[in-house]
Amino acid sequence: MWNKIIFLSLAFLFSLAGQAFSQEIIKLQNPSFEDTPRRGGEFSSPIKGWQDCGMTRFPGESPPDIHPVPATAWEVSKDPYDGATYLGMVTRDNDSWESISQALSSPIMAGTCYSFSAFISKSERYKSRTKKSPDSLENFVRPSVLLIWGGEFFCDKAELLGESPSVSNTEWKLYNFLFQPRRTHKYITLEAFYKTPILESYNGHVLIDKLSDIVPVPCPLIPQDLVAQVVDPPAKVETTTSTQTGGSSTAPKKTTGGSSGTISSGTTSSGPKTFKPTLLTELVPDKIFVGQKIRLTHLYFQADSVNLDPDSYKVLNELAEYLKAYPKTVIEIGGHTNTIPSDEYCNELSTQRAKSVQEYLITQGIPALRLQYKGYGKTDPLIAYDKYNKEARLKNQRVEIKILSLT
Repeated sequence: MWNKIIFLSLAFLFSLAGQAFSQEIIKLQNPSFEDTPRRGGEFSSPIKGWQDCGMTRFPGESPPDIHPVPATAWEVSKDPYDGATYLGMVTRDNDSWESISQALSSPIMAGTCYSFSAFISKSERYKSRTKKSPDSLENFVRPSVLLIWGGEFFCDKAELLGESPSVSNTEWKLYNFLFQPRRTHKYITLEAFYKTPILESYNGHVLIDKLSDIVPVPCPLIPQDLVAQVVDPPAKVETTTSTQTGGSSTAPKKTTGGSSGTISSGTTSSGPKTFKPTLLTELVPDKIFVGQKIRLTHLYFQADSVNLDPDSYKVLNELAEYLKAYPKTVIEIGGHTNTIPSDEYCNELSTQRAKSVQEYLITQGIPALRLQYKGYGKTDPLIAYDKYNKEARLKNQRVEIKILSLT
């Protein structure tokens, strides 16, 4: 009897695990907000792929804006991060704000962990009239936040999934969200809102471009809060051809993004011959073998932190290009520390650093199922005794990839 109960319990747990790992990557419609640039209120049509939530919540207020307008309406002249246009949403001093929503390609499942990112910025100037001051232009420049909601219908705010820090950066930065919903949701809503706590409403805005797919990922060992991690964007690349769903055309569009113009499911049209390593010199396609370990040189973290240094993007972009050129390759990302701190600290730090690398590669279009990660702590040092040797410690605290599969 007990054997049967144990068997059924294990079967149930394995079933749940299988469901978690079989979740689909959720692709958004028009994630780079490619549409006709427009002044607020000039057009009544919604942004392609998105529904304006302000029409019912705040009747009479203008819809979210598409930038940049050639005549530099609002005095916003920032170049897009990706494609030709980007989204602007405001908060107002009359207790109203802007938000947009869309149905998801597949539901966000309760209990599953997801990675999601967006490029976010603000403009130094954002001029507009208000109901309080209809005859003059107000500058909507106080830092606001971006809230991400899950719901059961358009514009439903059933559960807060993520929140950005107060957006004060005037250059594009990558905001990485990690969320684990308590409920299953079929819709997503993006909302500009005031930085709380506040004493009064105010005129502010956020600019948004190049949303990623919503990608199932292994749940972290350390519970995450709702606030996004902010990092500098990947290095700029040459122009590319846009393939964003909902875009106005398939003509080449300017991008200053990462190694690909869009975030995709990890496949690429480029063939294997297009990859030539420069930093990862051991990553030679015809010489790689299963089980091979390759150290990610030129990969740096801030001291005692899981935050990637911006100088790390070049080597990670090169790794992403290899994985795109060889879409059957599966790797493990292994984090290692020096031997001085406690076992618990080293295990935690190395795991989260490996996870940071995985999350960045996901933002570059590599599916999470191809990117296992593991923290080895101080169990596998290259140099056994590094307490009094700084150079040895630096060699031990590293991130390596291990080739798990090539077919």
